[in-house]
Amino acid sequence: MTLKAYYQNRIEKLCATINQNEGWIIEHPQDIFYLTGFALSKGTLLVAAKRAVLLVDGRYQSAAKAMCSIDSAPLEEETFERLFSSGQFKNIVTWFVDGSQTSLIAMEAWEKRVDILHKKRKNEPKKLLGVKKNPVLNVRAVKDDLEIEALKASAELLMQGYKHLVSILQEGITEKEAALEFEIFCKKQGAEALSFDPIIAFGEKGAYPHYHPQDKRLKKGDAVLLDLGVMKQGYASDMTRCFCFDGEYSARMQLFFDVTKKAKEAALSLVRAGVSIAKLEQSARSVMKEHSLEALFTHSLGHGVGLDVHEMPVVNRLNTEVLKENMVITIEPGLYQPSVGGIRLEDTIVVTKEGYVNFFETLSL
Repeated sequence: MTLKAYYQNRIEKLCATINQNEGWIIEHPQDIFYLTGFALSKGTLLVAAKRAVLLVDGRYQSAAKAMCSIDSAPLEEETFERLFSSGQFKNIVTWFVDGSQTSLIAMEAWEKRVDILHKKRKNEPKKLLGVKKNPVLNVRAVKDDLEIEALKASAELLMQGYKHLVSILQEGITEKEAALEFEIFCKKQGAEALSFDPIIAFGEKGAYPHYHPQDKRLKKGDAVLLDLGVMKQGYASDMTRCFCFDGEYSARMQLFFDVTKKAKEAALSLVRAGVSIAKLEQSARSVMKEHSLEALFTHSLGHGVGLDVHEMPVVNRLNTEVLKENMVITIEPGLYQPSVGGIRLEDTIVVTKEGYVNFFETLSL
């Protein structure tokens, strides 16, 4: 399958989820890249049941025509607000829908902007511009083969970075120094960026799930928590490992590690297409509850991973949806206690009909 065919398939998947008489205004650069394969910082994609057009300014017109999988058209004004206020917006809508009954729908993030636009143009029909949840997010939740290969490449590079980071840890190194070493190594190996600021926590600092590296120095016997991710081929990776540096965990931290590992295994044992997402976190929490530790698990079990490090689906006990084949999600239970420390164990997996494929299977816990 050609690259253009992959992107055309994605647009067709999106069109299958929207109503016949709806057209969508899509502005998020990651959504546009997902649907067209064209990377930009500013642009607008209009998608209806039988048509898709990318509106770009002068910076991207030539490149869009040469590289984009769909039609492109010049957009001299940078924002729809200006077009709407000047009265040109209606002309663009008329041109795009070509006399049909299609109404354009914007994302939830547009809600306040849409209200302001309608107030400015009181004579415009209300159905011209409505607001609904972004349908692209659910389409992006199920990956195609091209995406899975990119995600695998990102995970493989992350494993190299993790192994390098562990190899340079020595007594006296600071969390900030370790984070910088990790970033430099990964970028030298081909990472386009980090998928998030690395969480490198020594000792009791692991008790803070979204900790930022500080000047704390590594000591013998410290617990080490490494939550890391990189971007490769436009796709994110995400994993977490914990261990004790040159020593052994305290009895309390060893309990945290053992229970977290069992909770992770319990959740993974349920993974396959068709299983309720809520059951995954419920199973992990039931393990923690047996040890009276559930209250120390303070976040969701996981999330989707793709062009963004946090995507749909949200993997928690409130999500009533089911897993679908080729969803890529994290499983990351954790236990945290201030002044003691924290343990989080995280893998990124691809959901299959019969189970899952773990990108970090070879990376021991």
